[in-house]
Amino acid sequence: MKLAVLIHKDEGSVHGVTVPALPGCFSWGDTMDDALENTREAVQAHLSTMVSEGMPISFVHANPEDFATDSGEEGGAMVDIDMSEFESALASVR
Repeated sequence: MKLAVLIHKDEGSVHGVTVPALPGCFSWGDTMDDALENTREAVQAHLSTMVSEGMPISFVHANPEDFATDSGEEGGAMVDIDMSEFESALASVR
């Protein structure tokens, strides 16, 4: 499953990542590649916590093009997430 994410980068800072589909899910990395890989891990951890807490898994889908790009933001990207671990939780909310 692909999720849209918002990448933030100010001069002299790391690449910050926000996952709009999962409020409260954030990540970062020294490089863009690190940030996106760390985001995959953050999403997996976020979903695992939701499942362990008995929370339903649902997403607010967005396209990276929907994100406004200001002078300290790089814009949107897509992150591919392996959802196989969460299929039963997703099935319960469909």
